[in-house]
Amino acid sequence: MNTDQMFDVPVQDTLWRHATAWVSNKKALRPYEFEEIVKTYAQPGGARGSIAWYRAGGGSGQVALTSGNIPPVPITHPTMILWGEADPIAPPAWADRLGETFSHLLGVQFLPEIGHFVPFEAPEAVVEAIRTVL
Repeated sequence: MNTDQMFDVPVQDTLWRHATAWVSNKKALRPYEFEEIVKTYAQPGGARGSIAWYRAGGGSGQVALTSGNIPPVPITHPTMILWGEADPIAPPAWADRLGETFSHLLGVQFLPEIGHFVPFEAPEAVVEAIRTVL
């Protein structure tokens, strides 16, 4: 099945199921923005980039598992991490070793009642983090 065929099922229903499962701040599911996301994914090939990212291992531990014991190259740029405390995909307990990857970690801010989609759920915190780093 190619990525275009995957969306023969109603795109809106599929995206709504993911959004409601992964978003903790339900007020963040603003109808206009959600409809724009649906329009993007409903276009032919609209999901291709997202699915390719996961297939390449970007969204999983697959890359880490296949790299053996080779530690990742540290990211040396100033970094501020925002982490949703209610993220069902990446639990806050996973933040304990971020300093090993980010050598210039300015901070980790845990956001109560925020899930996986931090930019949608807490846009003000994202703007403030960007200002802090810049």
